[in-house]
Amino acid sequence: MQISQNGPVWFLAGTTGGSAERTCTIPAGKAIFFTVVGSECDYASYPNLKSEPALVLCAQADVNRAINLQATIDGVNLKQLDKYRATSPLFSFTFPPHNIFGSPAGQTQLSANLGVS
Repeated sequence: MQISQNGPVWFLAGTTGGSAERTCTIPAGKAIFFTVVGSECDYASYPNLKSEPALVLCAQADVNRAINLQATIDGVNLKQLDKYRATSPLFSFTFPPHNIFGSPAGQTQLSANLGVS
């Protein structure tokens, strides 16, 4: 399903865990961005982290521990998935009360590391 997909990159949403299969038609010439494994760290959940570099290292740590990552596109196994990572710049995020992460409600900043793009 295409929902506001424009520009040179086609985004496929990730999951909160486990494998996923997506069936869609991506226009020719588009790059594909999807997550095989991802992690985030934020000041609200990790109050001992005091700087952007500390948040980035924290977010990268979980992804660095992942082994045996696999992804297939049109029946072709992708190789060297560890070479295709994206780390976000710091951005603001608001956790709602009683969120699924158990993080304190309120605004914070976070960094995310995605395992494939």
